[in-house]
Amino acid sequence: MGIFLIITSKELMLFSFTAFLLAFIFLIFIFYRSKREAEVQIEKSRLQLQVAQVEMKALRAQVNPHFMFNALNSIYILISHSEMQKAGNYVLKLGTLIRKILENSNHQNISLKDDSEVIDLYIQVECMRLNYSFKYQLTINESIDDESVMVPPMIIQPLVENAIWHGLKNRTEGGLLTINIDSTKDELVFTIKDNGCKADARMTEDEKLRNAKRKSMGMQITKERLDIINQTNNTNARIVEKEIIGDDGSYQGKVVQLYLPLLD
Repeated sequence: MGIFLIITSKELMLFSFTAFLLAFIFLIFIFYRSKREAEVQIEKSRLQLQVAQVEMKALRAQVNPHFMFNALNSIYILISHSEMQKAGNYVLKLGTLIRKILENSNHQNISLKDDSEVIDLYIQVECMRLNYSFKYQLTINESIDDESVMVPPMIIQPLVENAIWHGLKNRTEGGLLTINIDSTKDELVFTIKDNGCKADARMTEDEKLRNAKRKSMGMQITKERLDIINQTNNTNARIVEKEIIGDDGSYQGKVVQLYLPLLD
């Protein structure tokens, strides 16, 4: 009888220890899972804040005081020369552009079709500001369903702006800007090409500095937006730049490609 009680006590102790160990392991599992969930939530909140901050920067870059001043100044010049029809057309396009930019800023992604229409309108406004000194073409590969493919609003605008104001602006005539939108199996490819000239050597150092600062800011904002896309989707959104050099070694423009993951 005594032997039986001793064996039962050992089994009871083993059972109690096992139960305690399992409970301890379970509590540790719950603790670490809760900690991991909290870390994920914190990272998610941090990323959301980063998205909001970068998108606000992008919006300020698209409707910046410098752009607005130049646009209004162009309208004033047209009015002062009694070109009322041109001035009215300019005001209409500028107002439509600003309205669409502000509307699209409420969305993290919009359809490629809608975004391309805004980019097209933006180029029209810039073309009017430069007195139609350049022509442009914007094409989307027919194989792309531009109504279902989604892109961040105005993601290529800084690249287009750079092509116009740091290349085509320096030409007096014969300027050409082409934007081709194509796709691979899992990427959307924007190719922005211009036959512009490098900054005029007669520019002052202050003018060169302002131009370089403006160009750098636009590219930085775009790269920050791409970084967020890569973090969110584990992708490789990127920008590739290449100068076009002629057979005689002269600068003949630039090609910039932006690669985005296909989103729908």
